[in-house]
Amino acid sequence: MLWLWHPPFREQVEDLYSDIETRIEDYLMEMASPRHSGYLYRMYPKTAMKEIDELYAVFKRIYKKWKTDNVIILGDLNAGCSYITTKGWRAMRLRSDPKFHWLIGDEQDTTVREKTHCAYDRIIVHGPEVVSSVVPASAQPFNFKEHFHLTEAEALEVSDHFPVEVDLKANHRYFLRHEL
Repeated sequence: MLWLWHPPFREQVEDLYSDIETRIEDYLMEMASPRHSGYLYRMYPKTAMKEIDELYAVFKRIYKKWKTDNVIILGDLNAGCSYITTKGWRAMRLRSDPKFHWLIGDEQDTTVREKTHCAYDRIIVHGPEVVSSVVPASAQPFNFKEHFHLTEAEALEVSDHFPVEVDLKANHRYFLRHEL
């Protein structure tokens, strides 16, 4: 599986690579494995459309190399509001390919600020084993501000985004066969 989230060292990684496709593919493929992988990554807001679209090419390389299509992509993709245009959504391969299931919908809010309502953070799943392991309607932003009764200012001390979560069936045959 492919896991994506925000690293504290993103700026250092960006300084090392200038080409988006090479940067994403080389970085992710270097860390990938036949069973599952963990990646520290966050989409850069100004290039989110291109970076998200390049994840499709990364997926294809992972499939070609390890013959697995069971993938979970999650994290701050900046996949909402002004960062993705209507035309961009239509052209985005991860979005237009019906085999990719976007579990966090466009209408959901993953931002802490009350004046903002955007689904920047997403969970995308692909592959029959992973898709069938998802507990229906369990994907959602975790609103820690409400859960812990925080003010907006207190919540912003933690993050400006809510983490996204999804429940997976613990006894699902895929997870019984593959160590996480």
